[in-house]
Amino acid sequence: KLCNMVVRKEFLIRCRRNGVFPSHIQNSFKCVFQLLEERSPYLYKLENCINCFKKKVLNLEIQHTFYRINKLRTQQQQLRELIGDVIPDDIISSFLTSQNNYYQKQAKKNRKRTTDKFQRLIQLTVGNHSDKTPTMNSEALHNATLVELPEKVQLLLSLGPKFALPYANVAEMPFYHVLADVESIIQTNSNSEIQHRTRGQAANVIQNFIHRRRHTYTPPPNVKFLEQAEDETRTFLRQHPELYVLKADKGNKTVVMLKQDYVARMEQLLSDTNTYERTENDPTSGFQTKNNDIVRRLERLGLLDRATAMKLRTYKAVCPKIYGQPKTHKPGLPLRPVVPCMTSPSYELSKYIGMIIQKSFHSEFNIRDSFAFCQYANTTTIPADHVMVSFDVVSLFTCIPIELVRKSIIDHWNEISTQTNICLDLFLEVTVFCIECSFFAFNKKFYKQKFGTAMGNPLSPIIADLVMEDLLKRAVSAVPFEMPFPKKYVDDLFLMLPKNKIEMVRDIFNQQEPSLQFTVEEEQEN
Repeated sequence: KLCNMVVRKEFLIRCRRNGVFPSHIQNSFKCVFQLLEERSPYLYKLENCINCFKKKVLNLEIQHTFYRINKLRTQQQQLRELIGDVIPDDIISSFLTSQNNYYQKQAKKNRKRTTDKFQRLIQLTVGNHSDKTPTMNSEALHNATLVELPEKVQLLLSLGPKFALPYANVAEMPFYHVLADVESIIQTNSNSEIQHRTRGQAANVIQNFIHRRRHTYTPPPNVKFLEQAEDETRTFLRQHPELYVLKADKGNKTVVMLKQDYVARMEQLLSDTNTYERTENDPTSGFQTKNNDIVRRLERLGLLDRATAMKLRTYKAVCPKIYGQPKTHKPGLPLRPVVPCMTSPSYELSKYIGMIIQKSFHSEFNIRDSFAFCQYANTTTIPADHVMVSFDVVSLFTCIPIELVRKSIIDHWNEISTQTNICLDLFLEVTVFCIECSFFAFNKKFYKQKFGTAMGNPLSPIIADLVMEDLLKRAVSAVPFEMPFPKKYVDDLFLMLPKNKIEMVRDIFNQQEPSLQFTVEEEQEN
């Protein structure tokens, strides 16, 4: 009996720790299953009520099991004392040894049985939470190595960088972000009394949440599953420092590459002397001084107010570090270079200039996002003898010449000038500086980008959009027949062309600007 109770105690505590309930507790609520199946406005309350009751019953069972164990041990001790008065010590010792061996044998047998039962409960409970438990998406993970990834590591990496993993420790939760957001919302109300009352209510809610997480919270099985997957993934990556986990260029994929392969590909990309050049020293300080001089001049001319000028100046710029995003949709897995310019000297100035251009620019060809493209593709009828093709610019950002940017701004100056008091010459000077302020570090070496714009510069996509718009207009007018519904999505053009005219049209597009060359891809299976 004592053996059964001890193993039962271990099983029940394990269930509580992992947020599952023994079958005899779960099956006690069959009378309310019908209510759970109906779409009732009280469904959430009912589930909470059932879960709370299950936890209370489980806690009572654990307490009762401890009570039974203590009672059995007391009875056992009383029996030992009783027989010790009438039976010789050597016989008692032999008897107790025999009983202990039987106890250990029975405990091992019972533990195996309860372990199997627990695993079945875990599988059943996670299965019941299948709508909340992530599953493996093999299309979202690209393993470019020969290293075999464990199943849970594959699953976690396939969820992507935007998947919100649960916090295992309440101390790790970013409450300062929550407080900042709450305060931002509170400030929208000018009534100070309401502000104070709302702060108190918010603080009370947060404090109660922290208390529950620390004392009474039991994570559901799907959360426990994710925590285990996260721990296993961290351990695996620590044991394999030769692996890099990267975000793919397109398709929300995660790519696993060998560090050696990644570094070699990046250095090969940076060896292009037409686009990049090495510098011996960190150029951040020089660009920071020039950025602040430009902002000071704009403020002195009355073209910027004091608050805007303070925002555009910087005294703590840091050299950006370039990284590569693998193009999983291209053969050979080439890398797209990305320079995160948030810490660069001209980041705020580039955003300011980009905002002016963006406000004045209205495209007749642009597709807003992938959803708009799906709607366009599903509602557009392709003429007979035509096919839909995609024209893709080879490395758009790094192939845009500054002269083409100048020309596009001059051509659109009538629209741009409505959004700023800066004169054309000064606007061109600032724009060129923002483009030329493209530098970065890789592998403890400094580089400058001497041609094109950097992906990661907030001005780059706006400039690229403007240049591509003008190029598309010129190319469309040069084609000797009408192309129905030409559309543009970033660096991809979607055209409907007669099948025998595709190469001719591509040649016309490639003739518009020598540095901007297009590849073509035809639709597959409609």
